[in-house]
This record gives sequence, structure tokens and C-alpha cells, in this order.
Amino acid sequence: MTDIPNGMGDLFDLLEAERARDKSVDRAYTNAKDWAQDFFALIENLPVGWEGTAEEMRLHLKMPSPPTSPNAIGATVMKAVRADLLRWTGQMRKPTNKKSHARKTQVWERVQYGSKNT
Repeated sequence: MTDIPNGMGDLFDLLEAERARDKSVDRAYTNAKDWAQDFFALIENLPVGWEGTAEEMRLHLKMPSPPTSPNAIGATVMKAVRADLLRWTGQMRKPTNKKSHARKTQVWERVQYGSKNT
């Protein structure tokens, strides 16, 4: 393992990176509040055991309007993870949406509320 040059350690501070991520997720959720709250309510109503990507979730739940920002989908999924509604299955899958550029994305499972997201 290479030493991080003096003064560069702050650039690689995992806790700071996670705080910045959480702040961005909160901002994206707040900026899309009405849409995000509607999407979150639909996630709550997914049957326990349902599995799919965020894209599949959005299509399955038949949101009446597109998200106000592409970040709104991810932010809402993260809120559902934090609320113990979703858990990553450990699987990755390529979405079919052309705008996703066939990148691999996480597969989520709707879990019983209060089960540990580990």
C-alpha cells in the first residue's frame, strides 16, 4: 500500500465522502419533493420480496410523470434503503433504458420494514 502524500489524506476521507454523498442525496430528494414523496409511497407498497433495479421499480410502479431530475430516482431509492424498505441483493444488472448506457446497476429487494439492511 502506498502512503498518501502529506496533506492529501483529506481528499480520501471516507467519512467526508459519505457526508457529501448524503448531503447530495438529501438535496436531490428535496428538490424533487412532490415527485419523490409519491415515488417513496409507491415503494412502500411494493410487495415484500419484490426485486428489481431502480429503473424496473419506476416502470413497475407506473409513475404518472417522469422524475423532475434523474437524481430524484436514486435519491428516493436511497431514502427507502435508509428507511429499511429496500436492501441491495448483491446483484448487478444492466438497465434497458437507452439513457442508462447499459451500465450495471444494483438490484434491490423490498424487505419487511425494520429488517436490517446489511
